[in-house]
Amino acid sequence: MVSDTVTLGQCGSGFLSHFKSLAKVGMLDTLAAMVDAGECKAGLRISGHSLGGALSSLVSAYLYET
Repeated sequence: MVSDTVTLGQCGSGFLSHFKSLAKVGMLDTLAAMVDAGECKAGLRISGHSLGGALSSLVSAYLYET
């Protein structure tokens, strides 16, 4: 779960709210578990456009830090 003390840089409050909603439904934990279990043998690519682009940057930073 994303804590309020995790520092990934700065972003708009709306982007942060959407990012936290992904954590709330377990998407970040599921994705991290899949990576840890070796389910991404060919590598992991995260991309998006507009809001999805902002979220992909935050998710990538979160996975990198955790």
